[in-house]
Amino acid sequence: SYSIDHKRANNLGPMDTTFVIPIGFYDKLAKRLPLEKSHLMNTNAVSTFSSFYDYYINERRRFEETSDANWGITPSGDRFASTTIADSLQLHGIVNYVSDPLLREIMLSHHFSKSFRKQDFKTYEKFITIVTRHITSPFLRDPLQQEYLATKARVEHPELNSRAILKDMQSSPIQEIMEDILQSNKGKVIYVDFWATWCAPCLSEFPNSKRIEADFQNKNVSFVYLWLDSDQDKNKATVSSYDLGGQHYFLSAKQSGSIRDLFKVSGIPFYLLIDRDGTILETGNHLRPLTAKDKINTLLQ
Repeated sequence: SYSIDHKRANNLGPMDTTFVIPIGFYDKLAKRLPLEKSHLMNTNAVSTFSSFYDYYINERRRFEETSDANWGITPSGDRFASTTIADSLQLHGIVNYVSDPLLREIMLSHHFSKSFRKQDFKTYEKFITIVTRHITSPFLRDPLQQEYLATKARVEHPELNSRAILKDMQSSPIQEIMEDILQSNKGKVIYVDFWATWCAPCLSEFPNSKRIEADFQNKNVSFVYLWLDSDQDKNKATVSSYDLGGQHYFLSAKQSGSIRDLFKVSGIPFYLLIDRDGTILETGNHLRPLTAKDKINTLLQ
């Protein structure tokens, strides 16, 4: 993590061009191989190592792949890929640049598992040839297959919490959606959560959201979730997976852009706290569920 920590410690932004990692810096990662099954006794260390091995792959790409056709280039010379081809480039990068078979299996499994957490099972199906050819150890292959089947079933047949209310208002202007939220919850404290299926920080907060939902059950509090830039089936599967109640508004891409502009949303998760008179008291990324809990209690007094 030297490159990230160095920039942070020296107040250098992510687009800084004055600091460049020396060529070959990440070769030391490859020198730690081979990875043996006995190393799996310390799964935390192996997981961390496999995550950082992406740096080695990216370095190899930077100096060995001469074509820039699939890449965008940052001012600092780093490469990034569009979302439409990112999975393909990352998976084939693992296959092409990770010579150690056990590490390759772990990194591929980790990639697919992350996609399942986002309710994406189609990436697994699309790259099934890579799965069958390279993920052969039963302790990785079998759980991954079960995770795939569970995700596919959840997306195709979501079982929603009986308290979850879905509202599709894709044809409505943002002002009407906000008015619907206020009118549907008149006289209540309203906690609004902006999220998307691809947003890992959003998903990591959902267990806390469910916890405070239970804390305020049967009280004058409403939990509203605005689905941004997402696939409706994946959203339903996510709500099912986390067993969330509350009111869920599915917004189109155009609506998502409009509501971001309205509330100056620079990143998600993003939250609104509205009092019982319908006044928006506070907004921001900081207003996470456990932070909001005390504020909601105060508004109920």
